[in-house]
Amino acid sequence: MCAEHQIKNRTGKTVRRLAAYMLAAFMILSVSGFAGAQETAAAEENGVPQESTEGAEELTGNYNLLLIGSDRRDTSWNGNSDVMLLVTINHDVDKIFLTSFMRDLWADIPGVGQTKLNAAYASGGASLLEETLKNCYRIHVDNYAAVDFEGIANIIDLMGGVKVKLDTAEADFINQGVGGSDVRAGASVLLNGKQACMHMRNRSTRGSDFERTRRQREVLVSLFNSISASKLLSIQENEKEYLDQMETDLKRADIMKLILQFPTFSSYRLVQERLPYDHMYHSENEVLVPDDLNATVKKLTDEIYAAN
Repeated sequence: MCAEHQIKNRTGKTVRRLAAYMLAAFMILSVSGFAGAQETAAAEENGVPQESTEGAEELTGNYNLLLIGSDRRDTSWNGNSDVMLLVTINHDVDKIFLTSFMRDLWADIPGVGQTKLNAAYASGGASLLEETLKNCYRIHVDNYAAVDFEGIANIIDLMGGVKVKLDTAEADFINQGVGGSDVRAGASVLLNGKQACMHMRNRSTRGSDFERTRRQREVLVSLFNSISASKLLSIQENEKEYLDQMETDLKRADIMKLILQFPTFSSYRLVQERLPYDHMYHSENEVLVPDDLNATVKKLTDEIYAAN
């Protein structure tokens, strides 16, 4: 139905390596049980100290990394992709876009038909999900990474935990779901992997599926902000442990080579969004259907593929 969006000035291997390095931080978004966040687009400074980039290769164009969080409980099937988050690194506008595709979003899945988007991964894995996003929403996916419950918790522990803002209801939800937890509400609460995973799965306190992806992206931004020189060294030293937690078409060697390129994009702004967009969809039989698919596609591609 939709043609693939053409990307200008892509730098191929160099940009793929750049995004591969981001994987260690961005994989925290791929926890199962999330959908979109009901919020307007928000931008945040990532806060990572800059280092000298003198002599670094100039990067242009776009790179798309699809993060997938499945509810797989065993190896008998792929699981539903309850998290589908597109990380777009746009070097032309110095921004990183985090776009959540809600699990109940309408999709016309090749060989399956019109249903919820999360059925694509369950039916045909990452390749079918990528094909569906391309056909329906004009998104070209360069690489993907998928993780399940256990994997995301392990990754967060490897990163030393993550600090988030919690209200009382959110803290209580974590404590009820993770044995032995005594998490208290606060503006900067350190969570371990299991606690953070439970927080990102929370759709019981407020906002349902819309709100829990806000929590998901909140964890991502916090983890990204926490990256320091010592943490980069830790990622490098423990690269096998990180990659063992996920399924991906990225190569381990590529991720390691990107550590030195981090200062190039450490000043980029993070912009958060989700599909369907507010006031541009309706619900039919529990499926979130864009009111005007062409308008939704135009808004999405105009944002993430912006050239200036």
